[in-house]
Amino acid sequence: MNLRPVRISAAAMIGLAVTLAAPAFAPAAPIGDLQAKKAAVEAELEAHGAKVAALGEQLNAAQIQLDEAKDKIADADARTQAAELETQRLKTLLNARAAEIYKSAGANGPFDAINTSDANDLTAHKKYSQLASGRDDAIIDALADAKDELAEQRAAAEAAREQAQKQSDELGAAQAEANAAKKEQQRILDGVESEIAAAIEAERQAKLEQERAAAAAAAAAARAPAAPSSNGSNGGGGGTSAPKVASGRGPAYDGPAPSASGGAGAAVAYAQAQVGKPYCYAGVGPDCYDCSGLTMMAWRQGGISMPHYSGSQGSMFPRVAISDLQPGDLVTTSSWPQHVGMWVGGGFVHATHTGDYIRYVPGSARVVDAVRPG
Repeated sequence: MNLRPVRISAAAMIGLAVTLAAPAFAPAAPIGDLQAKKAAVEAELEAHGAKVAALGEQLNAAQIQLDEAKDKIADADARTQAAELETQRLKTLLNARAAEIYKSAGANGPFDAINTSDANDLTAHKKYSQLASGRDDAIIDALADAKDELAEQRAAAEAAREQAQKQSDELGAAQAEANAAKKEQQRILDGVESEIAAAIEAERQAKLEQERAAAAAAAAAARAPAAPSSNGSNGGGGGTSAPKVASGRGPAYDGPAPSASGGAGAAVAYAQAQVGKPYCYAGVGPDCYDCSGLTMMAWRQGGISMPHYSGSQGSMFPRVAISDLQPGDLVTTSSWPQHVGMWVGGGFVHATHTGDYIRYVPGSARVVDAVRPG
C-alpha cells in the first residue's frame, strides 16, 4: 500500500484548541440563554469532534506508513548483510584463482608466463586463455554487481530511515495536540453543563420561596393558620430537575438482537457489546475505541484481519448496495478516510468522536457507502 506522507500542522491543532476555548458563561444568566449557548457549544463540539476523529484516522494512516518504512529498513539491512557476505565470498574466489594461475605459470607473477620467449607456444596460449577465461570474467562481473547492490541498499536504507523518523516525529506531535484538544473540549462541555445545573437549582429554589410566600399570604387572608402546602411546594419544583451529568458510559445498545451467524455474527455481537463505551483516539479496546479500532477488533473476532485505518478498510473489500446491507458490513457516513462503522441489522454501530460514546444508530439514512468483509 502506498500512502502519501501525512503532514499535520502543529499550528492547525493549536488553533483548534484555541477555537474551543470559549469564555465561561455567567452563572446568573437566564436558563434559556444558557441552554441556547449549550446547544451552540454542543453543535460546535460535534463538528470539531468529527474533525479530531478524522485526524485520528490520518494518524492511523501515518502509523501504517511508519510500519512499512521500518519493514523496508529491516529488509534493506538483511540484503545488505547478504551482499557483504557475497562480496567476501567472491574476493576469496578471485584470490584463489590468482594463486592458481601463479602456481600453474611457474613464474614470478600470474602474468609473467605470457611474456616468456615461448609465448607463441600452445602451452602459453592455454595459460593466457585460462587467465582471461569467461569464468574469471563472470567472477569479476559478479563482484562488481555485488558492490553496486551493496551501495544501493545502503542508500535505500538510509532514505527509509530518514522518512520513518520524520513520520514518527509528526505522529508524536499531532497525537499530543489531539489529546490536548480532547481535554479542552471536555472542559468546556463540563463547565457549561455545571452552570446550567446551578442555574436550574437556583430557579427551583426561587420558585419554592415564591410558593411558600403565596401560601402564607393565602392563609393570612383566610384568617386560618396554615403552612405552605408540601404537595404544592414539591409539585411546583418537581417539574424542573438538574440535567443528567455525563458518566463514564453512554447509552446502552437498544437495537435488534444479533441475526447473523459465523464470522459476521461474531463481529456484530462484539460491536453491539461495546455500545456505551467512550470514544478515544487510536483506541482498540477493551475500555474505549476509535471508529476503525472498533471495526478492526470486531472483525478480528470473526476471523478477518484488517488495518487500523478506515480508508484501508473501505478499500480492501467489495462494495455493496445500501439496499442490500447485511449484518457485519462496514459502512461510512461521510467518506472512508474519515469514518467507518458496522451495520448490525436495522442500523449501525460506530465510535463517534472525542467526548462522545459508541452508539447504535437506527436506519440507513446516514449511510453513504458500504463494503462487505469476508
